[in-house]
Amino acid sequence: MSQETDTSNPFWEPAEEQPQERPQQQPSNPFDESDLAVQGDESIDTLLVTEGNQSVAPVNSISTTTGDAPAEERTPTWDQIATFLLRKGLHLTALEFHTELYERGIQLPKLRDFFSNPGNFESVRDITPGENEFLGDRSLRRASSSQTLDSIDFARDPSEDDPNARVDERVAVLEFELRKAKDVIQSLREHLTSLTGSSEDGQPEALPTVNSFKPTGLTRTSVHTHSIEPVEPTTPAQPLEKRALDFLVNEYLLLNEYKLTSITFTDECQDLDFDDWDDVGLNIAKPPGLIALYRRFRYGGKVAIETPIPSHHASPVRPEKRETSAQTEPPTPGPSIPGTPTPSSPAFSPQDLIISELRSENQRLLTDLQALKQRCEAAESVVPPKPVVNADRRVNALVSLQEDPDAFALGDSASGAADAVLSQTSSTPLLSSPLTAPLRRASLTRMGEALRSVVLPPTMDADADHRRMLETISRISLKKDHLVALLAESIPHIIPNVLLSKRQEIVPLLLITILLHEDATVRDSLLHQLFNLLKKPEEQHRQMILSGCERYAALASGDRLEGELLPQCWTQISHKYAERRMLVAESCAVLAPYASPGLSGSLIISMLKQMLTEDKNAEVREKVLHSLALVCLFVNDPDKLYQLVDLLRISMADTAESVVRAALNVYLPALATWTQCYSVLGLRLIETNFLGRLESGHEAAIATAMLGLMKLVPHVYADVVKTGPWKDPEHDVVVDDVLVEVVRNRLPITDDPLEDLSTLIGPDFVVQCAKLYAYLDREWYQEWPQLKWVIDAFIPRLCQYSASLHVTKSVSVISVVDLFKRFISYFGDSFATAHVSRCMKGKIQELGANFLCHAIFVCFACAVVALGEPKQLQEFLSSALVSISDQSLPLDGLQLIFSDLADRFPEDLTQVCWAGIVHHSVPVRLNAARLLRSLCGLFSRSSQHMESLVAPLVTMTSDQEPRIRFETIPSLSALLSARIQEEKLLTVFQGFLDDREHLDIVDESVRWLAKCASAMDKKFYQEFLLPRLAVLVAQNPRLQVYRKDMAICLLDGYVTLSCSSMGEEKWLVAPVLQSLRSLLQELRELNLPEYVDIAQELSDRLSRANTPGMAGSEEIKTKVMSKIKDSGLTTMFKKK
Repeated sequence: MSQETDTSNPFWEPAEEQPQERPQQQPSNPFDESDLAVQGDESIDTLLVTEGNQSVAPVNSISTTTGDAPAEERTPTWDQIATFLLRKGLHLTALEFHTELYERGIQLPKLRDFFSNPGNFESVRDITPGENEFLGDRSLRRASSSQTLDSIDFARDPSEDDPNARVDERVAVLEFELRKAKDVIQSLREHLTSLTGSSEDGQPEALPTVNSFKPTGLTRTSVHTHSIEPVEPTTPAQPLEKRALDFLVNEYLLLNEYKLTSITFTDECQDLDFDDWDDVGLNIAKPPGLIALYRRFRYGGKVAIETPIPSHHASPVRPEKRETSAQTEPPTPGPSIPGTPTPSSPAFSPQDLIISELRSENQRLLTDLQALKQRCEAAESVVPPKPVVNADRRVNALVSLQEDPDAFALGDSASGAADAVLSQTSSTPLLSSPLTAPLRRASLTRMGEALRSVVLPPTMDADADHRRMLETISRISLKKDHLVALLAESIPHIIPNVLLSKRQEIVPLLLITILLHEDATVRDSLLHQLFNLLKKPEEQHRQMILSGCERYAALASGDRLEGELLPQCWTQISHKYAERRMLVAESCAVLAPYASPGLSGSLIISMLKQMLTEDKNAEVREKVLHSLALVCLFVNDPDKLYQLVDLLRISMADTAESVVRAALNVYLPALATWTQCYSVLGLRLIETNFLGRLESGHEAAIATAMLGLMKLVPHVYADVVKTGPWKDPEHDVVVDDVLVEVVRNRLPITDDPLEDLSTLIGPDFVVQCAKLYAYLDREWYQEWPQLKWVIDAFIPRLCQYSASLHVTKSVSVISVVDLFKRFISYFGDSFATAHVSRCMKGKIQELGANFLCHAIFVCFACAVVALGEPKQLQEFLSSALVSISDQSLPLDGLQLIFSDLADRFPEDLTQVCWAGIVHHSVPVRLNAARLLRSLCGLFSRSSQHMESLVAPLVTMTSDQEPRIRFETIPSLSALLSARIQEEKLLTVFQGFLDDREHLDIVDESVRWLAKCASAMDKKFYQEFLLPRLAVLVAQNPRLQVYRKDMAICLLDGYVTLSCSSMGEEKWLVAPVLQSLRSLLQELRELNLPEYVDIAQELSDRLSRANTPGMAGSEEIKTKVMSKIKDSGLTTMFKKK
């Protein structure tokens, strides 16, 4: 570009390309009366600034020589120039003009009043340029500020004012310029972003010409065009390049929702912190993303090459003189490089030139920042230490602008804007002309650096964490988004330093940051912090974390729940700590109400299924079932029934009892409620998974199925009530208050909220149940599907199972009896009489007399016959007793019936036994005696009922059949232990012990008397038991038969007595010891060595207990030691 003189511009200065040829005199003032010649105000307006969006004249139109102004043009006055500058808003030029006049001793009232009034600079102009203005004029307008314009005081004599005041004013200028620089850079970033985006879309905006940009850097950028082909790297990637590429790849994966891939990639790059660009190790601004790099390469296909410009061609930098961006000198063209296209070459596009010039200006920006810092340090070194420190800190804040990622997030594209801002910022002189001399400035700079090393050594030697904190503090502002960003950056560093027991205190702060942050990557990182707050969170800690997850799901959108929160749960399904897996299971239950039904039925169910089938911890599986119970209620897809039922089967077959209980008590009620919504409770859930199991023959499966059916009975009843025809107003049933009250008192009461009818039916469940009973009591009624399934499928299947179950399997029989009783307690007596009784009678007729050996006999007696009159029950049981005795069938069925009905019908059962006692058949009387023994155990808590058994038992003791008398001994001993009619019972036992014809009765009496002796008093021992045993021991050698068995029985009795509560009483030991010695001799004669050893050991123990010296040895020892302790023997040998 040629440098010609522009005679039409009176304010043009020749470029100082050759400093050695520059004239020695001071540069002429372009406003001097001798140099300035214009034709009036309007001509000055025309020459200085164009109106509207008109661009500054191209650089190549500027001449290198200055012609003389025509003689006829009049010279404007200082007032006219000042008025022109103020009217056009050229405040910086007016400020410099005012400063130069002030140095010459001239003051213009117009300029002095204008710059001394702060009101002229309160408003801030919008710095965002329009499209044409930005493209046509690369200069940046400096915002007005009273602080900036007050810097005219710096031109005064330093001896006139306080140096501290001048430094404070300069600091204020720097603070203002820092704020305005950041605002301008932000605005230019937004504009450049939109410009780049529109260019990439193939719709480039109107770009400026080459000459409209005037970069003044030390490099020239040339652009080569080549085809877009893969380029194989000739050298391996450097470590820093590899870390930067890893960071960009991870960022791309997160932004495009490849979260699982990002997690794997993060695990492989463990030495890199993907949350912080500073950790990458590059001392540069963050580059654009992979998409931006790809688009730049794809659409441009051009590679920029920066070529150093020789120093004699580069524009010199004059620190003494600072210019505005509108007056930037054009660069001097250097020699052409072979093989490199020139700017006029067709290979160059306007956009390439913009990028090239912005890169050049970026380098100049860094140079100007360093120069600015040095000038500030030099200015502050002449004042006392305290202002220097404050000013230095504020200058550091300005210098940190180049390290602020927010200000330079666009990389090179923002450098031009930042350079323009710095060029405006540097337009106001900080010091007077003598202070800015080169030698003086160099000296002050050295002093400033020395002072910094002395005053601020900790800051210079701070570690990485400290530097990070200082940078974080320096970026604090009052904007809300900055607050959220600050929290997101600080919380991950705070959490490791919080006590484990207090980690939950940070959950609210962490939660609000996650909710308000706009960056999905940061939110994902913070959610990871939330789930990993503790290594092994206990129940209380998990509740706090779950509360945070629930609140996040309630306040955030569904997309966030699906894309951010649930993936965190998925990543910890296989965590090595069970507490973390419990947290995942519990979080599924918490998030289910806020997730979409499709999400609950797919992702959440899949997560829980995986944990239920693969987790080895029973407690985790139990938590999974609790969560499944809640999640299934939010699934609206009936096709998921098979999957949900399959999970129930898996859990019911679990080896851990706690898991099976959770499946039956929690998951099964929830699944039953869900199936009622689709009317498949009976067909798809109960028949397939429970009634079918009853026919498997596996006792464990049958027991589990019976427990499940017990839990399902309330749901079956609720399903029938809720679907009744009285829901239709045409078939409504009217019930009175009396029936409602009867139903209220008859319905079973449960403490389980999952079985409560108010939960299953509704708050008006009593009225609805009363309507069911009233409807079923009609002579004729129409069945509906739910009731029809109960009558035609549920009851017959249960009756079929009870008819196939033998009474000897007492546990299963009791379970099915309880099931029938529970079923009838809900559906009512009339329903049982009409349907259950009919079905059972049909099965009994099919079985014939063998029905007494099956569970249906017990179910019919306890669930159906017991609903009728007691007289009918007595007749049924008496008939059954006779039939069982005559056919020699097992008595287990009658014993189970007695066990079930003893609390409700004690007198009726006693009457059944009386009927058997007086029966002429010995087997009947024998079975009656066995039933009385069962009643003694069942009536043990009621002395009144126990007394009613004395008469039948005493009656049976006089029976001629020895087996019957033998069967009464256990029952009599039970009554004797209860201290009921002792005299009468002892008389009976006296007769048993004197019976020498039936020694088995004597043997059984001795054994049971010894067992019940512990409940008797001293009189029983002294007057009855011990004398009778001594007589038996003495008479035993004369026995011809049963001698050996009687000896063993007597030894067993003495051993039992010695183990009782009175076994070592002195009044008991002597007579027992005497009889035991005789028995010991008897055992030796019978040649029973094993029993001889037992008798000898027992005799020795009783002998030691009977010796006073041995018995009281411990007591004597204690007394002697206490005497010694109280006397002075322990201190008599101490030195005095």
